[in-house]
Amino acid sequence: MKNQRALRKEIGELKADMEYQIETEKAETEAQISLKEDEIRMKEESISLYKDEKKMLKEKLKKIKRKRARSSLKLKKVRSTVYRH
Repeated sequence: MKNQRALRKEIGELKADMEYQIETEKAETEAQISLKEDEIRMKEESISLYKDEKKMLKEKLKKIKRKRARSSLKLKKVRSTVYRH
């Protein structure tokens, strides 16, 4: 009987250890998932910033092209005026 009680006690301790290991592993896995989700979120924010910057640069490029076109028209007018006189 004593041997059987000792075995049952040992089995109970092993089950408790196993449960603790499972909970620990579960917590570690959840922490890793959380870190990966944070990493994804940071990369998405970075992508968003780059897209915003790209949009701003495209707008700046459009303004520069419009300004160049206006300058070109002014230059043509000046040249035509100079050649007439």
